[in-house]
Amino acid sequence: MSPFFLHRVFRSSVAVLAALSLGINGVAAAPGVSPLTPEGRSGIAQILVDLQDKADKTKISPEDYSSTSLGQIVTFGTPAGFRIKIRYLNFGVAVVEAFKIVRDKDLRKRLIEFVQWARDPKVRAEAIVTLASLNDPAHKRYFKEALLDSKVGIRFAAIESLQVWQQPEALPLLQMSVQRDWSPLMRIYAAQALLSLGDPAGINELWKGLDSESWVIRAMAARYLGDYARPNDYQKLMMYFNRETRNDFVLAELAVAALKLISKKGEKVSYSPASPGWKDNEEVRYTLGKDQVVELEPLVIVPPQLRIPASLQAAAKINTQLLRLMKDRLEYQLEAEQAQDPVLFELNQMVTPSGFAIKLRYSQLSYLLVEGLGGSNDPLLAAEIRKMAAAEERNGLIRATALLTIAYKRDDNDTYLFQEALNSRNATVRMGALEGIEIGRFRSALPSVSSLTASDPSPAIQIYALQVLARFGDPSARTILMSRINDTDWPARAMAFWYLGRYGAPEDYGIIQSRMATETNPFVRAEIALASLRLAPVQ
Repeated sequence: MSPFFLHRVFRSSVAVLAALSLGINGVAAAPGVSPLTPEGRSGIAQILVDLQDKADKTKISPEDYSSTSLGQIVTFGTPAGFRIKIRYLNFGVAVVEAFKIVRDKDLRKRLIEFVQWARDPKVRAEAIVTLASLNDPAHKRYFKEALLDSKVGIRFAAIESLQVWQQPEALPLLQMSVQRDWSPLMRIYAAQALLSLGDPAGINELWKGLDSESWVIRAMAARYLGDYARPNDYQKLMMYFNRETRNDFVLAELAVAALKLISKKGEKVSYSPASPGWKDNEEVRYTLGKDQVVELEPLVIVPPQLRIPASLQAAAKINTQLLRLMKDRLEYQLEAEQAQDPVLFELNQMVTPSGFAIKLRYSQLSYLLVEGLGGSNDPLLAAEIRKMAAAEERNGLIRATALLTIAYKRDDNDTYLFQEALNSRNATVRMGALEGIEIGRFRSALPSVSSLTASDPSPAIQIYALQVLARFGDPSARTILMSRINDTDWPARAMAFWYLGRYGAPEDYGIIQSRMATETNPFVRAEIALASLRLAPVQ
C-alpha cells in the first residue's frame, strides 16, 4: 500500500471524525464539553491534528515583528524570555504539550501516521517525541527507523525520544548511535542520553568531545560533563578550561561544568533534566504548575554556586573569567570561521523544543552567565554585578543578566534594583526585572509589578507581569488574564491562554474553549487547546 494512499485514507477518516465531533471552524460542537469525555477528547485531538498537519504553512511574517509584541519578544535575553521566544517564534511547542495530555484512543494511530508519512521534518520530529511520552514498548521500530534517517533533525528527535521512552531497549539503540552515527553532534547527544539512563558508556565520548575542532562539540561535551562527570574529575576539566582561548561559549560551558563538579563535592545534586532527582531541586519545584509539568526543561536553571559550601569556594579564576565575559563579551558575535562550523549548520536543523533550546543556548552568552554566576557568594564579584544591575541603558542585556544573577541570592535588600529596572525604557531589562522578582521571591515589589500589567508599552510584558502575580498567589491575576483573551495583540492573547491553563480554575474552561470558534491564529488556537485540556473538569 503506497504512502500516498495511506495519507488519503488517514485524511478521509479524520474528516469523518471531524464531522462527528466538531462544529464549524473546528470547535467542539457542544460548548463546555470536557476533553476528558470521549466527545471532548475527539474534538481537541482533531483540532491538534489539524494544527500539526498545517504546521509547515504556519510562519511568522515580517508584519508580526513590526505590528505586534513579537518585536519586543525577540529582544528578550533571559531564561524566561527564551521560553517565550521558543514558544512563539517556532510553532508547535503548545501542540506537543497538548498531545502529551490528550491520550485519545485514536491519537496513537494518528501520531504514527505523522511519524511515518509527515512531509515536514518538524511535524515528524515532534510526533516522534510525543509518541515516546506514551512509553509503549511496541513503538521501538519507529524510534529505530528515525535513528537511521538521513536528516539530522529527525535523528536528534529519535535520541531525545529514546531518552523519554524509558524502556530497556533504548540502551542498545543509543549505544549504536554513539558508535556509528557520522555526526559528532548526534554522538555527543546520544552519549548524554546513555548517561541519563544510567549507562556509563557515554562518558568517554564526552571527554573525547573536548578535543574536537568544532566549538559546538566542545561546548556540548563540557556541558554534559558538568552534569555527569565525577567530582574528582574537576582538575582534569580545569586543564581544558585553562587552555580554552578560541571560543567564549566553550569557555563559559567549561566554567559552569567546573562549578557543578565543585558543588557535587558538598551535596548530591542533579543538574540534568533527564536524570533522577532533577525535579527535587528547589528551583525546579518552583516552576511546577498545578499539573506538575515543567515546561521547556532545558531552560530551567539550577545554579551551582548556590550549592558550593563555604569550605569549597569556587576557583577565583572561574569567577573572573565569567565576569569578564559579562562585561566585555555578552553581545559577542561569532567570528567568520566559527560561524562556518559544520556542526553549527547541523544544530540549526534541530526542530524539536529541546533542539531549539540548545540553539538558543549557543546564540547568546547570557543564559550561561546566569547559570554560572547566579547566587555567587564572592563579595567582590557581587559588588561588580550590582554596579551592572544598577547601570543605565548602555547595554540592556548586561543589566538584565546582572539582575538575574543577583536574584538567585534572594536578598530582600536588593529589591530596589528590580523596582528601578521595571521603569527602564528597554524591554529586555523590564523582562529581566520581572523574572528576577519571580526568582528572588521579592514580594514587596508586587505593587510595582501590578502597575506594569496595564502600563507597560509591550502587551507581552503586561501578560508576563500578570503571570508573576499569579505565581505569587494574587487572585486578581486570573481575573485580569481572562479579560485579556480578546487582546488585539496575538502574542499577548496566546500568552493569556497559556497562563490561564496554568493558573486558571476549572470554571474558566467553558469560556476558554468557546473562543476556539472565532480564533484564527494557529499559535493562539494551540494555546486554547492546551489550556482546555489543563482546566478540564474531571468527569
